[in-house]
Amino acid sequence: MRLAVAILATLGVLPAQAGWRQTEWGESLAAVRAVLPAARSTTAATRRNGAMRLFGVPMLVLGTTADGAPATLSFYFADGKLTAVKMTVVAPTDPAKLDGAAEWLLSQYGSPVHEDRYIAGDCATTLVLWRDVTHDMLVSEFAARCIRRADEMRVFYAPISTAETDGY
Repeated sequence: MRLAVAILATLGVLPAQAGWRQTEWGESLAAVRAVLPAARSTTAATRRNGAMRLFGVPMLVLGTTADGAPATLSFYFADGKLTAVKMTVVAPTDPAKLDGAAEWLLSQYGSPVHEDRYIAGDCATTLVLWRDVTHDMLVSEFAARCIRRADEMRVFYAPISTAETDGY
């Protein structure tokens, strides 16, 4: 299954920058490295968080841009296999891009299976989940609009089977 790339296209990532779309769920670290020679190893996973409990450990990162804003793609592996890709966009040059991306996700995946909006500290946050059964993908979007720090959006793409234990 090809990883979802339409969100990257929507955010302005050029095809040459989005070469990671050639990766597939379950591929080995070596296979992903072969497709993404610019990706670098990471040891950023020093503490276990919710994403790591679900998806494994981020072992590769790749810098890119999303509509002119710096973005990072993190590739998660468990048992030596690709289990998820996370795109993080921080401080977009145009905060309206977060709205546009959220609207695109809604138009692409339809009604979410879960949606939650809440205040956390000085941030208004949203968490929205979709199940794309056609492509065996769970798509989750987390966005934070903050007063004292940069706005941020994280989009996870993972096979539905990864999320089965989490109820979605």
